Amino acid sequence: MLKNKKIILIEIENASRLQGYFSALQAEVQLFKACSQSTALTLSLTTPPDYVIIEVIHEESMEIARLFAKNAPLARIIVLTALSQAEAVVAGNVQMHALLLSGCVFDEYLICLWQVSEGYFYFSEGLQLQMARKQVKPTENSVFFDVLSGREREVLSLLCEGFTNAQIGSSLFISAETVKNHKTNIMQKFNLKTNNDLLLWVGEIRAQWRQHFGIK
Repeated sequence: MLKNKKIILIEIENASRLQGYFSALQAEVQLFKACSQSTALTLSLTTPPDYVIIEVIHEESMEIARLFAKNAPLARIIVLTALSQAEAVVAGNVQMHALLLSGCVFDEYLICLWQVSEGYFYFSEGLQLQMARKQVKPTENSVFFDVLSGREREVLSLLCEGFTNAQIGSSLFISAETVKNHKTNIMQKFNLKTNNDLLLWVGEIRAQWRQHFGIK
């Protein structure tokens, strides 16, 4: 899964040990105990990685994550955060593919990397529960099937399957911009403030959504 994949580790506690684990799986790993925005910009433009794993400890870290998301669109951005900072990270609307709890075990990294490589968003269970309580306050799930238009239900179904905007647009024969508009409408109907809120909520209702429509 990780053979020859380029991984950048930024400001992670015990990063040397993590680097050793990934290197043993034949990944190409670069370690940065600190990383400036100018360094991040150079890395994202000249040697775009497959994965960026960054511990967000201040606004500078979030800006670095945003730089990689903007300039290396194929890179998977995996953000680590302390439980106390998770709310601020989500509110900051960093474009990420996974949110992990700082200090998580290596097995969770492997699960996370496998899921994001398959196109899914991954959130540590403890963080997801906290975000569901503090950030996402949608209409009761019992009625969410009825408040969406037919096209919005199609978009939400594909979001639940881990599709990107481009993949949804291709599947429904609509532009990526139209997909964004449908996502905005969905967010407004369920009081979701940011794209990260939407992704967290999709993870929360995925099983119920699939059961409702008989998807196995």
